[in-house]
Amino acid sequence: MKKIISLYGYVCLFGIILFTSCSREYSYEGGLQAKYLIQGSPANCLPAVLSGFYIAGTAADTGNTLQLKVNVTTAGYYTISTLPSDGISFTASGNFSDTGSTLVTLKASGTPDSAGNFLIKIPGDGGCYFTLNVLKKAAAQYTLAGFPNDCSHPVVGGTFTAGTAIKSSNTATLQVIINTPGDYNISTDTVDGISFSDMGHFSGTGTQMVVLAGNGNPQTAGFAYFNVKADSSYCSFNIPVQNPEPLAVYVLQSGVGASGLVCAPQSVEGSYKAGVTLTTSNTITISPYATRAGNYTISTAKVNGMIFSASGSFPAAGNYLIPLKGSGTPLASGNFTFTPLIVGPAPIGGASCDVSVTVQ
Repeated sequence: MKKIISLYGYVCLFGIILFTSCSREYSYEGGLQAKYLIQGSPANCLPAVLSGFYIAGTAADTGNTLQLKVNVTTAGYYTISTLPSDGISFTASGNFSDTGSTLVTLKASGTPDSAGNFLIKIPGDGGCYFTLNVLKKAAAQYTLAGFPNDCSHPVVGGTFTAGTAIKSSNTATLQVIINTPGDYNISTDTVDGISFSDMGHFSGTGTQMVVLAGNGNPQTAGFAYFNVKADSSYCSFNIPVQNPEPLAVYVLQSGVGASGLVCAPQSVEGSYKAGVTLTTSNTITISPYATRAGNYTISTAKVNGMIFSASGSFPAAGNYLIPLKGSGTPLASGNFTFTPLIVGPAPIGGASCDVSVTVQ
């Protein structure tokens, strides 16, 4: 009988332990679930210490945290999370090893959608709420390399062809010097139906390359010159626009001069005076030799405010005398060297030569 009673006692004891254990709350981590009350509940979280800056469009990082004071009544595992608001939320999880008052640091995640003041709530009986201030996007402070003259080392991407719409490969890459991180917006003027632009965010300082996407449809073969503005700086660059098919194959005939290869034969027509705009009488004539008929464009770069260019078609192979028409206004007096260039492919070489122009 004693053994039966003893066994019955063990069963009862086991049942009591089992019943008592089942009445406790467990967390997903497999341990006891903590019981706690956030200070300030159910109203404003007191205190709610926010660290870091919250900027619209800028993702939260490790410096963005929220510190709360929690009164723990039962030790155990916990997870504290806010409801998402304006694209951002805070969360923390861990183990309260003892009861009493303690500080909990929640980490922020997400990207604020817009600027303003937003009410962030921690749900539950022991929850509370606080206000998060999200700042407007900050504008970067930066300078275009080369300001205020030609852009430094621009890189032109893709082939630009007259009458052909711009493709995603048609870009212009410029160098910028960043003084203060932030948002940027860089764009050019529209020349011959095309333009370039890019916008984004500089996350750091120093020198960086920015790729401007091309837009539009070029209409005229030759060099297209663009003025680009960014923040309080500006500079200029050019892109070559080649002819559509069929393309001529030709060279610019030249001879050896004191400064290198000079166009031969050559002649300079018209008078050139500083401050006086060029007219149709201002030309330089050079002699291309074509080995295959087709379209051609020859142009100089802009020098001292002037540029010379010509486009047309060679009807057959042979020698030609081509006048390049001048445009622009000479900026200063002196002797200036212009270099006519084949705009487009130059498979047999002879793509350039020099001509000297004197401005009074």
